[in-house]
Amino acid sequence: MSHPFFDAPTYPWGLQEAIDFHKAISSAVAVSARILGFYQMSGGDPAIGVNLGQAPGDIWREVLDKLTTQGCLKTLLDRIDKEGDFRNNSAYQEVARRVREAEDTTRPQIVSDDVFIVDREGLRRSLTLLEVPKGLTKVLLVRGSPKSGKSHGRHLFEHVAERRDAVAVYIYAENGGTVDEVIDQLFSALGALDRVPPRTTTPDAWYKKVWGHLQNVATDKKRQLWIAMDDLGLDAAGAPLLDPEVKRFFDHAVPWMLNPAFRNQFRLMLINYPGDPRGAVPTSWTADYWTEDNPTVGDLAKNHVVAFLEYWTKTRQLQESRENLENLADEVLQKAPAEAPGLEGIYIALKKAVAGLGASTP
Repeated sequence: MSHPFFDAPTYPWGLQEAIDFHKAISSAVAVSARILGFYQMSGGDPAIGVNLGQAPGDIWREVLDKLTTQGCLKTLLDRIDKEGDFRNNSAYQEVARRVREAEDTTRPQIVSDDVFIVDREGLRRSLTLLEVPKGLTKVLLVRGSPKSGKSHGRHLFEHVAERRDAVAVYIYAENGGTVDEVIDQLFSALGALDRVPPRTTTPDAWYKKVWGHLQNVATDKKRQLWIAMDDLGLDAAGAPLLDPEVKRFFDHAVPWMLNPAFRNQFRLMLINYPGDPRGAVPTSWTADYWTEDNPTVGDLAKNHVVAFLEYWTKTRQLQESRENLENLADEVLQKAPAEAPGLEGIYIALKKAVAGLGASTP
């Protein structure tokens, strides 16, 4: 598991802990010469200078950026711990603790309220690729077996987006069954519905123009747009779940990922994308820019349920033996088929099980 600060290629300004740490360190040390001293003592490359002719907060912003890029951010925290005047600085100590204890943004098993994410290691690995700022992979296709939780994975996608201070959008058949509805959703998410370009060309040319305008809006707003587009496949009778032009619209976005300015602004999660795992994709796509998650119902096993129950009891300071948790996991897996098909049944049974542990649903 990578640390979101110490193993990050760039300082993670999208995380609240990152913003709070910058605020705390800027308040604690406002003398430019001392800031430079911390930079140098933390292993900052002397050949890479720091502009001291700025406000302290701006100097620290530059220092944090450069130390993170150089892999020296943890050394900074360790070096500060040796300074006596920081030991009684409770505001700094608290935020420094949160930075040290920060978890990989893809790791949570409870993302909000009663939304559980059990196992999904393939999805977590894929999201790790998507969130790397300078990485190439920005598109995730989700193609798996029925009732395997393909759509449920959007909750983790949205969680990572929010932790990165990005705008998360979830579109599906009911709210985006046509291209026009999808485009309205995307521009509305950025507060720019008035900037949708008029449809004055062929569909393909218009789709390209829309993506170009959307890039301009995202750049102007200084926000990334993380888009989860669901229902791109077929229903049980083999009919498209939504207008096939929606898939065609998103297919046009992937070749644009070759442009660094474009891929910096977007992440795409295309759920229930047509085709078997590793099936055909448009010939214009370059393999480096997309990856694939292929969940199956059988992915989630007893050890995953036990791990979740251990996580649950630990976070709620409940005392349960390993034997009791293993027995409870067996009960969950036995009762799940009667609750609902596939992964949904497991989650329903799991929620009932944790309620019986004396903790309210989170």
